[in-house]
Amino acid sequence: MSLLKNLNKANVLLLGFGISNFGNFLNFVTLDLIVFSKTQSIGITGAFKFFRLLGNGCSGLGSGIICDRFSKHRILFISEIFQFLVVMGFYFFVDTQNIYVFFLLSFFLGIFSPLSNVSFLSSIPFRVSSDKIAEYNRKYSVTYSISMVFGMAAGGAFYSIIGIKNVLLLDALSFLIFSVILFLTIGSYFSNGVEKSEAKSFGLKEEWNILKEKILHSPLLQYLYGTRMADAFGSSSHLLGIPILVSLLDPNKAPIWMSLIWGTWAFGQIIGVIAIKKFGPDQIQFFIRSYFASTLGMSAFFIFLFFFFPHLIAFIGSFAAGFFDGISEVSLNTILHKQASEIQGRLFGLVNFFVRIGFAMGMLLVTFFMGKLGTKETVFVFHGCICIVYNLLYRQKRSYILNL
Repeated sequence: MSLLKNLNKANVLLLGFGISNFGNFLNFVTLDLIVFSKTQSIGITGAFKFFRLLGNGCSGLGSGIICDRFSKHRILFISEIFQFLVVMGFYFFVDTQNIYVFFLLSFFLGIFSPLSNVSFLSSIPFRVSSDKIAEYNRKYSVTYSISMVFGMAAGGAFYSIIGIKNVLLLDALSFLIFSVILFLTIGSYFSNGVEKSEAKSFGLKEEWNILKEKILHSPLLQYLYGTRMADAFGSSSHLLGIPILVSLLDPNKAPIWMSLIWGTWAFGQIIGVIAIKKFGPDQIQFFIRSYFASTLGMSAFFIFLFFFFPHLIAFIGSFAAGFFDGISEVSLNTILHKQASEIQGRLFGLVNFFVRIGFAMGMLLVTFFMGKLGTKETVFVFHGCICIVYNLLYRQKRSYILNL
């Protein structure tokens, strides 16, 4: 315990959150494979994802308000404990033939995962000085990407090597470890709430009116939230399409293909974060431009991946998509951290809310389109929608957001 207290708390928490994210990406791969292997149904697999996203949406709007009203680190601790319990629920019910139990657990996992993410991101300004936020965001993105590399790879490989139940135990352990790290490093925060923001608390109606006014009077936020929702809508096609694509190619090697695709994607994300750190100036206009360009690049290379898979050249697409996604993630987080600190919990909560709305709408439509058009064609259509919306919103808001 004394060793943890003597270390830099911000970096220790970042390491712990990386372990938690490892667990998130581990179950991201494993749970989809479990459901598809049990049912062999695109529709049921999509419904499983939809229930997780429904949970995300239910917590998305409220998570920012909760994080601004209460101790962010206490919320983070509680969220990690509940994720541990939900994954243990999957462990105990993994052999059940009642797939609807999985839907219920997926919904609860969807509630607590974004709450954990919003509380961590919105508490960054309380852990590091304002001039270090961009640097910390880059560290966060590198840690996130490393967690994804190992989580995605382990999800596919361990599924075949150590078995479903052992993978779920490992997954649950990741959340428990971060909970212990939180308890050992920031116990004082739990008692005095030192990292709560100074934003006033209002009723739900007043909260909604405040956020609505904030968005209506900020072309930058309109641009960010609109594009993020479009991004999520389009990305639903590859999130559902990848497990289907690899399973239809060779069900026995599906976990390996999943690990290779997401592993190269995550490695590309690490390189993208390093690149923006090395070459990018700490200016909001730069991050706005990089956010726009990188998301277009991400969509283009996901289309490339689907049309050339399973040829080796397809992995250039997954690497490049990850590269641009890393730049996009750092850019978005840095832009939001440069906004008013007293409402950052709400701002990150709204990002999460609009992302989940986009994913939910996408998941409702993507299974229909895949049945009519095919997997590759659906990815092309959905990611094409991202490019169109990004260009329209950027052209509409450009004169304002580039003069901030």
